[in-house]
Amino acid sequence: MLSSLQSLRLEHCSLEQLPHALSVNFTSLRFLDLGGNSINSTIPPWFHNFSKLEHLDLSGNYLRGTFPKTLFHNNQQLSFLDVSDNLLEGQILKNFGSLHKLRVLRLASNNFDGDVWSFFHGPLESAQSDLRICEFNGNNFSGHLPSQWESFKNLEYLSLSKNSIFGPIPVTLGELSSLRELRLNSNKLSGNIPESIGLLSRLETLDLSHNSLNGVVSELHFANLTSLTKLDIGYNELVVSFDPAWVPPFQLQFIDTSDCDVGPKFPLWFQTQRNISCVYMSNANISDEVPNWLSDNLFNIGALDLSNNMLKGPISRVDGNKMQLLGFLFLSGNNLSGSIPNSLCAMEELLFLDLSRNQLSGRLPLCLKKLEALQWISLGDNRLSGQITNSFCYMEQLRSLILHKNGFDKVLPKCLTNLTDLLLLDLSDNDFTGEIPPFGQDSQSLAVINLEKNSFTGGIPSQLCQLNELHFLSLAHNNISGSIPLCFNGLLLMVTDMEPSYWSDTLLFNVMVTTKGTSRIYGKTLQIFRSIDLSANNLNGEIPKELTKLVQLQNLNLSQNNLSGKIPSNIGDLKKLESLDLSNNKISGRIPPSISNLDFLSYLNLSFNNLSGPIPSGDHLRTVDNESVYWGNDGLCGAPLLKVCPGDEQRPGKDGDFWNRGELNEGNLDTHNWFYAGLGPGFTIGFLGFCSALHFKQSWRISYFQAMDRIIEKLMIRGTITMLSFKRAFQEM
Repeated sequence: MLSSLQSLRLEHCSLEQLPHALSVNFTSLRFLDLGGNSINSTIPPWFHNFSKLEHLDLSGNYLRGTFPKTLFHNNQQLSFLDVSDNLLEGQILKNFGSLHKLRVLRLASNNFDGDVWSFFHGPLESAQSDLRICEFNGNNFSGHLPSQWESFKNLEYLSLSKNSIFGPIPVTLGELSSLRELRLNSNKLSGNIPESIGLLSRLETLDLSHNSLNGVVSELHFANLTSLTKLDIGYNELVVSFDPAWVPPFQLQFIDTSDCDVGPKFPLWFQTQRNISCVYMSNANISDEVPNWLSDNLFNIGALDLSNNMLKGPISRVDGNKMQLLGFLFLSGNNLSGSIPNSLCAMEELLFLDLSRNQLSGRLPLCLKKLEALQWISLGDNRLSGQITNSFCYMEQLRSLILHKNGFDKVLPKCLTNLTDLLLLDLSDNDFTGEIPPFGQDSQSLAVINLEKNSFTGGIPSQLCQLNELHFLSLAHNNISGSIPLCFNGLLLMVTDMEPSYWSDTLLFNVMVTTKGTSRIYGKTLQIFRSIDLSANNLNGEIPKELTKLVQLQNLNLSQNNLSGKIPSNIGDLKKLESLDLSNNKISGRIPPSISNLDFLSYLNLSFNNLSGPIPSGDHLRTVDNESVYWGNDGLCGAPLLKVCPGDEQRPGKDGDFWNRGELNEGNLDTHNWFYAGLGPGFTIGFLGFCSALHFKQSWRISYFQAMDRIIEKLMIRGTITMLSFKRAFQEM
């Protein structure tokens, strides 16, 4: 009964529906906040009863449908409207005609659509708008950016990112003199960045990344941007060309020029920046040496990404003693040399380290155990060597250990099995020896194990069957012996279609999927590719029937072993299998007919075994219909092999004859002769029947000869015309 209530805040109260009492007694409300609840409904039309409402926050709910047409008819005082992070849709552009006092409009992360140009040239254009904050990001708006902004001189924050807006950036954006943040990223904008952007002297954030912008960016674009602290123009086709002597008027905290042409020299103007906390210059065509002054300028740096350039020089120029706040370091895909310096261990805040695909050499420093906060380390594709010590075992939060394609040797420390958060382990293409560590009950997070191309011995640890998250296992090209464990059906992520738990770790998953370099190798693996590769070892025994329980498996490679026995009869249960390789073993018996049920199979190799009997036929096997698939199995017969199975000797040959193994089958010769002998009498009887019908049926006879006359007449006319045209052509010559 609080009819005089003016302010009501019910944000984050787990409300599931709009309180109906609001529509009756709360008409004096000026401030209403229902944000951050679980309201799942449309916006009711009785909201127009709040004629005195100034502040309305409905963000962070599950509101759906469109805005009621009468919602704002009586709300002349509304200055704050936030409906972001809902499921609203439709064209909202005609609903704001009376909201001349609106200062904050947040529509982000919905499904609104329509031409964004119509809003800024719509009803609000008729008078000077007081709009200060405008957030349209994360919708489906399209069209060109407006070319006129006279009515929005007070605009301070404009976000149109993550839409489908296309066309050029208008020069007139430079007229928004009050603008502090401009976010147009993740659209389809094209053309160059207008130099008028440099007139926005109050601009603090400029984000034009992830578009199709091109052209040259020079110091003229930033002439008066004295307040700029964040510059993001990455993932475009821009050429960044500054005068080497240019001194910027700003001090940046964040810069991203990834995928732009910044090089070949390292930008000298960067030396003037003293407040940098994040630098992203990946794939920027920089082929210079790492400057000696770089670490001196980055004492506040938290993230540094210079990956996929052609930087050279010793890795020691990246001095960890001067960058102790660094949390993300990505230098992969360069030509850095030397051994990993001890100064790296001074970065005790380091979370992600990627030095892969360089020319690094030497042994790993023992001080790595100081990096206890490390979650991701990638040193693959270098020239590092020596034994892996227990330094990594001190990194209790380690999620990814990637050391592939180096010269590491000796036995792995068993303490690696104690890393309870380890998700991705890649030690492939090294010289490791000894037995495979028994990753099991204490390694429940492991999803990817790649130990191929080493010298591991012993058997496959049965503890691997306890890894519920494992979906990629490669032990190929080792010296592993024994039989395949019968418990592989315990790999739950290959049995069910559940999602891996690491998908909930947004930060880690984004780094793994989007970071260029090492993680790109696992692009398909992390999306998720379910695979078991045990090829090129000394495994023996039969193929366990338990493997056919892995119905989510996409790749199975057991080739180049000593496996015997038969192919499991229910191999066709692996419905999602794309690749199957059982070649170069001692497998015998028939090929199970169920193999033709593998709908997605695109690669099959059963060659060089002891298989026998007919090759199964089926539509799905036509994609792998190549005789090389079955080579080296003398007992196999049937298509696509030339060897015909017993009982199938007869097959059609040339000219309709019947042939057996390329020779005329005498048993069918009489049928062959009688066929041709009957052609003559059959034609004669048919012709006589046709003539008899014309003789006894007068109407048929008249129609037949009339039709023949018309055909002959048309042929004669066409012949005459053709002759005249040829004659005229010869006369002109």
